[in-house]
Amino acid sequence: MIHILYITQRCVLKKNLMGHELVSKSIKFYDDLELDIHSCAPETHGKDGAGPKPVVIVIHGGAWISGYKENVSEICETVAQGGYITVCPNYILTSLDSESIVHIGAFQVAIFIYLIINTSGRIRTLWMIAFCASLLTMIAWTINRGSKRQINGHCGSVVKCIEWVYHNITAHGGSPDNLFLLGYSAGGHIASLVANNPHFLRRVSLSTSIIKGVVCIGSPFSDKRVGESVTGRYLLQNVFPPTENCDMNRITMVENFPIYWISPKSPPHLLINADVDFTLQQHTWDFFHVLYSNGVYVDTARFENTDHFNIKFWKNDFPQVGRYVLDFLKKVCKHPTSYDQFRHHPLN
Repeated sequence: MIHILYITQRCVLKKNLMGHELVSKSIKFYDDLELDIHSCAPETHGKDGAGPKPVVIVIHGGAWISGYKENVSEICETVAQGGYITVCPNYILTSLDSESIVHIGAFQVAIFIYLIINTSGRIRTLWMIAFCASLLTMIAWTINRGSKRQINGHCGSVVKCIEWVYHNITAHGGSPDNLFLLGYSAGGHIASLVANNPHFLRRVSLSTSIIKGVVCIGSPFSDKRVGESVTGRYLLQNVFPPTENCDMNRITMVENFPIYWISPKSPPHLLINADVDFTLQQHTWDFFHVLYSNGVYVDTARFENTDHFNIKFWKNDFPQVGRYVLDFLKKVCKHPTSYDQFRHHPLN
Protein backbone atom coordinates (compact mmCIF):
# COMPACT_ATOMS: atom_id res chain seq x y z
CA MET A 1 0.00 0.00 0.00
CA ILE A 2 1.47 3.33 -1.05
CA HIS A 3 0.73 6.41 0.99
CA ILE A 4 1.40 9.60 -0.96
CA LEU A 5 3.09 12.31 1.06
CA TYR A 6 2.13 15.91 0.48
CA ILE A 7 4.72 18.66 0.38
CA THR A 8 2.87 21.88 1.09
CA GLN A 9 -0.34 22.83 2.79
CA ARG A 10 -2.21 26.12 3.03
CA CYS A 11 -5.25 26.58 5.23
CA VAL A 12 -7.98 29.22 4.94
CA LEU A 13 -10.94 29.74 7.28
CA LYS A 14 -14.28 31.19 6.19
CA LYS A 15 -17.65 31.51 7.87
CA ASN A 16 -20.55 29.77 6.18
CA LEU A 17 -24.17 30.87 6.40
CA MET A 18 -24.71 28.76 9.52
CA GLY A 19 -21.82 30.45 11.30
CA HIS A 20 -19.60 27.36 11.12
CA GLU A 21 -16.02 27.61 9.99
CA LEU A 22 -15.39 26.46 6.42
CA VAL A 23 -11.89 25.02 6.35
CA SER A 24 -10.05 25.03 3.02
CA LYS A 25 -6.63 23.46 2.50
CA SER A 26 -4.37 23.25 -0.55
CA ILE A 27 -2.14 20.18 -0.74
CA LYS A 28 0.28 18.84 -3.34
CA PHE A 29 -0.75 15.30 -4.20
CA TYR A 30 1.13 14.34 -7.39
CA ASP A 31 4.11 16.04 -9.04
CA ASP A 32 3.21 19.75 -9.18
CA LEU A 33 -0.56 19.21 -9.02
CA GLU A 34 -2.53 20.49 -6.05
CA LEU A 35 -5.90 19.63 -4.58
CA ASP A 36 -8.14 21.70 -2.31
CA ILE A 37 -9.97 20.19 0.65
CA HIS A 38 -13.09 21.93 1.92
CA SER A 39 -14.91 20.98 5.10
CA CYS A 40 -16.99 22.55 7.83
CA ALA A 41 -15.29 22.39 11.20
CA PRO A 42 -14.95 20.30 13.22
CA GLU A 43 -13.33 17.93 10.71
CA THR A 44 -13.57 14.92 12.98
CA HIS A 45 -17.37 14.72 13.06
CA GLY A 46 -19.71 13.47 10.36
CA LYS A 47 -22.97 14.91 9.20
CA ASP A 48 -24.89 13.52 12.17
CA GLY A 49 -22.22 14.50 14.67
CA ALA A 50 -20.30 11.22 14.77
CA GLY A 51 -17.84 9.43 12.55
CA PRO A 52 -16.02 10.50 9.39
CA LYS A 53 -17.86 12.40 6.67
CA PRO A 54 -18.59 11.16 3.14
CA VAL A 55 -16.14 12.52 0.57
CA VAL A 56 -17.00 14.16 -2.75
CA ILE A 57 -14.21 14.68 -5.29
CA VAL A 58 -15.17 17.63 -7.50
CA ILE A 59 -13.61 17.76 -10.98
CA HIS A 60 -13.55 21.04 -12.92
CA GLY A 61 -14.40 21.41 -16.61
CA GLY A 62 -12.72 23.15 -19.53
CA ALA A 63 -13.07 20.80 -22.52
CA TRP A 64 -9.96 18.89 -21.32
CA ILE A 65 -7.76 21.80 -22.53
CA SER A 66 -8.30 24.56 -19.95
CA GLY A 67 -9.75 25.24 -16.52
CA TYR A 68 -8.60 25.13 -12.92
CA LYS A 69 -9.93 23.93 -9.58
CA GLU A 70 -10.96 27.41 -8.38
CA ASN A 71 -13.48 27.48 -11.22
CA VAL A 72 -15.81 25.20 -9.23
CA SER A 73 -15.22 26.71 -5.79
CA GLU A 74 -18.91 27.47 -5.25
CA ILE A 75 -19.78 23.82 -5.87
CA CYS A 76 -17.08 22.67 -3.44
CA GLU A 77 -18.10 25.05 -0.68
CA THR A 78 -21.83 24.34 -1.07
CA VAL A 79 -21.32 20.58 -0.85
CA ALA A 80 -18.98 21.01 2.14
CA GLN A 81 -21.59 23.10 3.92
CA GLY A 82 -24.02 20.25 3.29
CA GLY A 83 -21.98 18.00 5.57
CA TYR A 84 -19.40 16.48 3.24
CA ILE A 85 -15.65 16.68 2.73
CA THR A 86 -14.98 18.01 -0.77
CA VAL A 87 -11.70 17.48 -2.59
CA CYS A 88 -11.00 19.41 -5.79
CA PRO A 89 -7.83 18.65 -7.80
CA ASN A 90 -6.12 20.32 -10.68
CA TYR A 91 -5.31 17.84 -13.42
CA ILE A 92 -3.07 17.56 -16.49
CA LEU A 93 -4.58 19.40 -19.45
CA THR A 94 -4.18 18.57 -23.12
CA SER A 95 -2.10 20.90 -25.28
CA LEU A 96 -3.42 21.95 -28.70
CA ASP A 97 -1.87 22.21 -32.12
CA SER A 98 -1.87 25.68 -33.71
CA GLU A 99 -4.79 24.97 -36.05
CA SER A 100 -6.98 23.83 -33.19
CA ILE A 101 -6.06 26.88 -31.10
CA VAL A 102 -7.44 29.06 -33.90
CA HIS A 103 -10.70 27.10 -34.24
CA ILE A 104 -11.34 26.57 -30.54
CA GLY A 105 -10.22 30.12 -29.76
CA ALA A 106 -12.81 31.36 -32.25
CA PHE A 107 -15.41 29.23 -30.48
CA GLN A 108 -14.47 30.77 -27.14
CA VAL A 109 -14.75 34.26 -28.63
CA ALA A 110 -18.27 33.33 -29.76
CA ILE A 111 -19.00 32.29 -26.18
CA PHE A 112 -17.58 35.60 -24.97
CA ILE A 113 -19.97 37.50 -27.25
CA TYR A 114 -22.87 35.32 -26.08
CA LEU A 115 -22.08 36.15 -22.45
CA ILE A 116 -21.95 39.89 -23.13
CA ILE A 117 -25.35 39.77 -24.82
CA ASN A 118 -27.13 37.38 -22.47
CA THR A 119 -25.73 38.09 -19.01
CA SER A 120 -25.47 41.06 -16.70
CA GLY A 121 -24.28 42.15 -13.27
CA ARG A 122 -22.43 39.67 -11.09
CA ILE A 123 -22.86 36.74 -13.49
CA ARG A 124 -21.29 38.70 -16.35
CA THR A 125 -18.35 39.82 -14.19
CA LEU A 126 -17.66 36.31 -12.94
CA TRP A 127 -17.78 34.85 -16.42
CA MET A 128 -15.60 37.53 -17.94
CA ILE A 129 -12.93 36.69 -15.37
CA ALA A 130 -13.38 32.93 -15.87
CA PHE A 131 -13.31 33.27 -19.66
CA CYS A 132 -10.09 35.29 -19.73
CA ALA A 133 -8.41 32.98 -17.23
CA SER A 134 -9.43 29.85 -19.17
CA LEU A 135 -8.21 31.24 -22.49
CA LEU A 136 -4.88 32.29 -20.98
CA THR A 137 -4.56 28.90 -19.26
CA MET A 138 -5.15 27.08 -22.54
CA ILE A 139 -2.55 29.16 -24.40
CA ALA A 140 0.03 29.07 -21.59
CA TRP A 141 -0.36 25.31 -21.14
CA THR A 142 0.10 24.73 -24.87
CA ILE A 143 3.20 26.94 -25.04
CA ASN A 144 4.62 25.18 -21.99
CA ARG A 145 3.89 21.65 -23.21
CA GLY A 146 4.75 22.28 -26.85
CA SER A 147 3.47 19.53 -29.13
CA LYS A 148 3.47 16.92 -26.39
CA ARG A 149 0.27 14.87 -26.15
CA GLN A 150 -0.89 13.07 -23.04
CA ILE A 151 -3.78 10.73 -23.71
CA ASN A 152 -5.55 10.16 -20.39
CA GLY A 153 -3.35 12.71 -18.62
CA HIS A 154 -6.52 14.19 -17.17
CA CYS A 155 -7.90 10.83 -16.05
CA GLY A 156 -4.49 9.77 -14.76
CA SER A 157 -4.30 12.89 -12.59
CA VAL A 158 -7.76 12.28 -11.15
CA VAL A 159 -6.89 8.65 -10.45
CA LYS A 160 -3.84 9.84 -8.50
CA CYS A 161 -6.13 12.18 -6.58
CA ILE A 162 -8.49 9.29 -5.77
CA GLU A 163 -5.50 7.23 -4.61
CA TRP A 164 -4.37 10.08 -2.36
CA VAL A 165 -7.89 10.51 -0.97
CA TYR A 166 -8.35 6.81 -0.36
CA HIS A 167 -5.16 6.57 1.70
CA ASN A 168 -5.09 9.98 3.38
CA ILE A 169 -8.57 11.50 3.76
CA THR A 170 -9.18 9.87 7.14
CA ALA A 171 -6.68 12.34 8.62
CA HIS A 172 -8.91 15.18 7.36
CA GLY A 173 -12.18 13.81 8.75
CA GLY A 174 -13.34 11.95 5.64
CA SER A 175 -14.39 8.37 5.01
CA PRO A 176 -12.61 6.53 2.16
CA ASP A 177 -15.48 4.02 2.24
CA ASN A 178 -18.03 6.67 1.24
CA LEU A 179 -16.52 8.25 -1.85
CA PHE A 180 -18.39 10.13 -4.60
CA LEU A 181 -17.28 11.81 -7.83
CA LEU A 182 -18.84 15.05 -9.07
CA GLY A 183 -17.80 16.56 -12.38
CA TYR A 184 -18.74 19.74 -14.24
CA SER A 185 -18.63 19.68 -18.06
CA ALA A 186 -15.49 17.74 -19.14
CA GLY A 187 -15.01 16.95 -15.44
CA GLY A 188 -18.22 14.91 -15.58
CA HIS A 189 -16.79 12.89 -18.46
CA ILE A 190 -13.69 12.17 -16.37
CA ALA A 191 -15.76 11.30 -13.29
CA SER A 192 -18.06 8.87 -15.10
CA LEU A 193 -15.19 7.30 -17.06
CA VAL A 194 -13.02 6.66 -14.02
CA ALA A 195 -16.03 5.33 -12.08
CA ASN A 196 -17.01 2.85 -14.81
CA ASN A 197 -13.87 1.85 -16.74
CA PRO A 198 -11.97 -0.40 -14.30
CA HIS A 199 -8.66 -0.02 -16.14
CA PHE A 200 -7.94 3.40 -14.62
CA LEU A 201 -8.24 2.59 -10.92
CA ARG A 202 -6.45 -0.72 -11.41
CA ARG A 203 -3.32 1.31 -12.16
CA VAL A 204 -3.22 2.28 -8.48
CA SER A 205 -4.48 -1.07 -7.18
CA LEU A 206 -8.00 0.20 -6.50
CA SER A 207 -11.41 -0.91 -7.76
CA THR A 208 -14.39 1.01 -9.17
CA SER A 209 -16.40 -0.47 -6.28
CA ILE A 210 -15.00 2.27 -4.02
CA ILE A 211 -17.03 4.88 -5.96
CA LYS A 212 -20.50 5.02 -4.39
CA GLY A 213 -22.10 7.55 -6.74
CA VAL A 214 -21.43 9.93 -9.63
CA VAL A 215 -22.83 13.39 -10.38
CA CYS A 216 -22.31 14.86 -13.86
CA ILE A 217 -23.27 18.44 -14.75
CA GLY A 218 -23.48 19.31 -18.45
CA SER A 219 -21.09 16.55 -19.49
CA PRO A 220 -20.15 14.65 -22.67
CA PHE A 221 -20.35 10.85 -22.58
CA SER A 222 -20.10 9.76 -26.23
CA ASP A 223 -17.34 10.34 -28.78
CA LYS A 224 -19.89 10.09 -31.57
CA ARG A 225 -21.93 12.95 -30.12
CA VAL A 226 -18.80 15.05 -29.55
CA GLY A 227 -17.79 14.49 -33.18
CA GLU A 228 -21.08 15.88 -34.51
CA SER A 229 -19.75 19.46 -34.29
CA VAL A 230 -16.67 21.04 -35.89
CA THR A 231 -15.33 22.18 -32.51
CA GLY A 232 -15.94 18.71 -31.10
CA ARG A 233 -13.97 17.08 -33.89
CA TYR A 234 -11.00 19.37 -33.20
CA LEU A 235 -11.19 18.46 -29.52
CA LEU A 236 -11.24 14.75 -30.29
CA GLN A 237 -8.29 15.21 -32.65
CA ASN A 238 -6.20 16.79 -29.88
CA VAL A 239 -7.39 15.11 -26.71
CA PHE A 240 -7.49 11.61 -28.26
CA PRO A 241 -5.17 12.01 -31.28
CA PRO A 242 -5.79 9.62 -34.19
CA THR A 243 -3.29 7.18 -35.63
CA GLU A 244 -3.02 5.57 -39.06
CA ASN A 245 -4.55 2.42 -37.61
CA CYS A 246 -8.34 2.77 -37.81
CA ASP A 247 -8.86 -0.17 -35.46
CA MET A 248 -6.65 1.45 -32.83
CA ASN A 249 -8.55 4.74 -33.21
CA ARG A 250 -11.80 2.96 -32.40
CA ILE A 251 -10.21 1.22 -29.43
CA THR A 252 -8.98 4.60 -28.16
CA MET A 253 -12.47 6.08 -28.31
CA VAL A 254 -14.07 3.08 -26.64
CA GLU A 255 -11.43 3.15 -23.90
CA ASN A 256 -12.01 6.84 -23.20
CA PHE A 257 -15.75 7.39 -23.22
CA PRO A 258 -17.94 6.16 -20.37
CA ILE A 259 -20.97 5.23 -22.48
CA TYR A 260 -19.13 2.04 -23.47
CA TRP A 261 -18.34 0.96 -19.91
CA ILE A 262 -21.69 0.85 -18.14
CA SER A 263 -22.58 -2.46 -16.47
CA PRO A 264 -25.01 -3.63 -13.80
CA LYS A 265 -22.22 -2.94 -11.29
CA SER A 266 -22.01 0.77 -12.16
CA PRO A 267 -22.75 3.15 -9.26
CA PRO A 268 -25.84 5.40 -9.11
CA HIS A 269 -25.64 8.44 -11.39
CA LEU A 270 -27.19 11.89 -11.29
CA LEU A 271 -27.12 13.65 -14.68
CA ILE A 272 -27.82 17.39 -14.65
CA ASN A 273 -28.26 19.75 -17.57
CA ALA A 274 -28.79 23.47 -17.95
CA ASP A 275 -31.77 24.87 -19.79
CA VAL A 276 -29.38 26.02 -22.55
CA ASP A 277 -26.70 23.34 -22.76
CA PHE A 278 -25.63 23.07 -26.42
CA THR A 279 -25.72 19.40 -27.51
CA LEU A 280 -25.05 18.07 -24.02
CA GLN A 281 -28.70 17.26 -23.35
CA GLN A 282 -28.41 14.68 -26.13
CA HIS A 283 -25.38 13.18 -24.39
CA THR A 284 -27.43 12.89 -21.22
CA TRP A 285 -30.34 11.27 -23.05
CA ASP A 286 -28.05 8.63 -24.62
CA PHE A 287 -26.23 7.96 -21.35
CA PHE A 288 -29.46 7.72 -19.37
CA HIS A 289 -30.75 4.95 -21.62
CA VAL A 290 -27.51 2.96 -21.37
CA LEU A 291 -27.51 3.26 -17.58
CA TYR A 292 -31.18 2.39 -17.29
CA SER A 293 -30.96 -0.59 -19.65
CA ASN A 294 -28.19 -2.01 -17.45
CA GLY A 295 -30.32 -1.70 -14.33
CA VAL A 296 -28.32 1.16 -12.83
CA TYR A 297 -30.12 3.77 -10.77
CA VAL A 298 -30.01 7.06 -12.67
CA ASP A 299 -31.67 10.40 -11.96
CA THR A 300 -31.79 13.34 -14.36
CA ALA A 301 -32.65 17.00 -13.88
CA ARG A 302 -32.74 20.13 -16.05
CA PHE A 303 -32.90 23.57 -14.48
CA GLU A 304 -34.76 26.48 -16.04
CA ASN A 305 -33.10 29.83 -16.73
CA THR A 306 -29.61 28.31 -16.57
CA ASP A 307 -26.97 27.83 -19.24
CA HIS A 308 -23.85 25.71 -19.46
CA PHE A 309 -21.73 28.46 -17.91
CA ASN A 310 -23.78 29.78 -15.00
CA ILE A 311 -25.26 26.51 -13.70
CA LYS A 312 -22.24 26.06 -11.40
CA PHE A 313 -22.94 29.25 -9.42
CA TRP A 314 -24.79 27.68 -6.50
CA LYS A 315 -24.43 30.21 -3.71
CA ASN A 316 -26.52 33.19 -4.78
CA ASP A 317 -27.73 32.46 -8.29
CA PHE A 318 -28.89 28.85 -8.54
CA PRO A 319 -28.94 27.31 -5.05
CA GLN A 320 -31.65 24.88 -6.21
CA VAL A 321 -29.02 22.97 -8.19
CA GLY A 322 -26.93 22.50 -5.07
CA ARG A 323 -29.96 21.36 -3.07
CA TYR A 324 -30.80 18.75 -5.72
CA VAL A 325 -27.26 17.38 -5.70
CA LEU A 326 -27.15 17.25 -1.89
CA ASP A 327 -30.47 15.41 -1.85
CA PHE A 328 -29.09 12.80 -4.26
CA LEU A 329 -25.94 12.34 -2.19
CA LYS A 330 -27.97 11.98 1.00
CA LYS A 331 -30.21 9.31 -0.53
CA VAL A 332 -27.31 7.26 -1.85
CA CYS A 333 -25.45 7.51 1.48
CA LYS A 334 -28.43 5.92 3.22
CA HIS A 335 -28.24 2.76 1.10
CA PRO A 336 -25.99 -0.27 1.46
CA THR A 337 -23.23 -0.89 -1.04
CA SER A 338 -25.40 -3.43 -2.87
CA TYR A 339 -27.33 -1.44 -5.47
CA ASP A 340 -29.69 -4.35 -6.21
CA GLN A 341 -32.13 -3.07 -3.60
CA PHE A 342 -32.97 0.14 -5.42
CA ARG A 343 -32.18 -0.64 -9.05
CA HIS A 344 -34.92 0.96 -11.17
CA HIS A 345 -36.59 2.31 -8.02
CA PRO A 346 -36.51 5.72 -6.31
CA LEU A 347 -33.91 6.21 -3.61
CA ASN A 348 -36.21 6.66 -0.62
